Amino acid sequence: MQEKTELKREAIPTLFHRVWAGGQIQTDDLKSIINLSRASRSSGFKTILWTDDEKHIQKEFDQMILNEGSGDIHASLKSLNVEVRNIHTLLEKLKTNPIFSSKETNDLIINILREAIGHRNLASVSDLIRYCVLYYEGGYYLDTDLRPIITSDTKFQADTPVLGFIGNFHPQLTAYQTFLKSMGLPYKKEYTMYGNNDVLGVIPQHPILRVAIKKILAAYTKLDLEPIFLKELSVGKIEKTNKLKLNLFEKEFINALSDEKNKVLKAKFINSILDISFNLRLLNNTKAQTPAQQDAINQKKVALIKSSEQLIQETSSALSLELKKYSVGTSTNIFTALFKRKEKQTVVTKANELILTYINLEIQQHQEQYGLGYEKATEMDAKRYPRAGTNDKYNKRLAHTVKASIYSVYDAITEFLYYNDKKDSSVFNAEEMKRFPSETFTASNFLENARTISVAASVDDWTVTTMAGCQIEMNCAGSWVKGQGKKVSFDDSVLPSRTKHSFFDVSVSKAAATNSLVDAAVTTGFTF
Repeated sequence: MQEKTELKREAIPTLFHRVWAGGQIQTDDLKSIINLSRASRSSGFKTILWTDDEKHIQKEFDQMILNEGSGDIHASLKSLNVEVRNIHTLLEKLKTNPIFSSKETNDLIINILREAIGHRNLASVSDLIRYCVLYYEGGYYLDTDLRPIITSDTKFQADTPVLGFIGNFHPQLTAYQTFLKSMGLPYKKEYTMYGNNDVLGVIPQHPILRVAIKKILAAYTKLDLEPIFLKELSVGKIEKTNKLKLNLFEKEFINALSDEKNKVLKAKFINSILDISFNLRLLNNTKAQTPAQQDAINQKKVALIKSSEQLIQETSSALSLELKKYSVGTSTNIFTALFKRKEKQTVVTKANELILTYINLEIQQHQEQYGLGYEKATEMDAKRYPRAGTNDKYNKRLAHTVKASIYSVYDAITEFLYYNDKKDSSVFNAEEMKRFPSETFTASNFLENARTISVAASVDDWTVTTMAGCQIEMNCAGSWVKGQGKKVSFDDSVLPSRTKHSFFDVSVSKAAATNSLVDAAVTTGFTF
């Protein structure tokens, strides 16, 4: 391994951070937190329990004292070495002492609030909070439902990791190289990091966390903008999934549009055609009060159909498709019938019919699955709602946002360990890397450096890890699953914290919503 610069190792601060949000904490979890805090107190450790509402912790603690019959009515969490903090104190710190530029900090605050107050994506709240807390203060993070194994032999002591960062991670061949190896083909020793973010130990202001948070924000932005519909626009999907028959022009149009070199044109086309389809949907759901209003609605529909045909014609030209080369078979155009148009059907009108029909079929399928579906829905919207017709209240957005949180830290660690090979394009800056032996952060040293981050008992045993001198059983108690139906809410108005904090002003929100609806009605010229 390349010779390292001798740097004094920093000790991880003697703090255990735990996070609980969304309803009353489970008794077993609180007992485990208290046991760890009491056992580590004599070694100078302290536990901080972050929550969205202190009552969720205090109520369970009071009940626990009564049930145990200890008679110590003066017992408090503070006396047991547990400090309870509201996550909104962290949000205030993000505003007064930001990690990033003002805009990025605001984005982060909005995302935390949206997850905590609006969407109730509680696991994602915990991910965001842990990264920010550890960046500011350093220390150790453990998921609430992990169980430390405390015995008479346990000796708590702060770790002094080589790279200032430890966790439940391990190096592994990249997915592509793993595939080549599994096929018996030649492969390169290209590695990345995998694992979980359920246990972490880190020194303050570690750049891995700064980059991980930035990556989460980027992922959230993408999810908020990425459309659901026409996302996988292909001839095969249209024909097999929806059993629609495509003619030669339609196949060549879609194939050309899906070519990687035309991705900008494709994005523009999809955005425009979805806008048109959405406006048609609004008009189809507008109730006319008079024949004159109905005529006006029909005229607007015809204009929208013409604009979508024009869009296909212009896009075809940009794709160098000569329309005169194609012919269209006889078929009944649903839009011709709807608007009583007498024009001869062309490859453009036929393609327009196909695409608009396909959009509507996709929306119907999505509505059946999630109870929600409209042209401008994004991936973030798609996963918020439970499956229609079931009692399943599992938050469908969780898979997206939690993956974003976990993958972001994988990627940040991987880029950190390749820093010296990619200095010119690195997301890390030279100043923050002075704290580490960054000259060794190369592909040839990746495995050795990565192993200093891992806290597994062994390469093959991930059931137990050791942090701060304490073994931790990596078999979670499943607290996030218990009482899930009560914790996941789709009605913001029932949440007590909605009006508790100045971040979320109900009167302003309601006024804004009302004004938007009025503006929409005025714009269309109809009463909804």
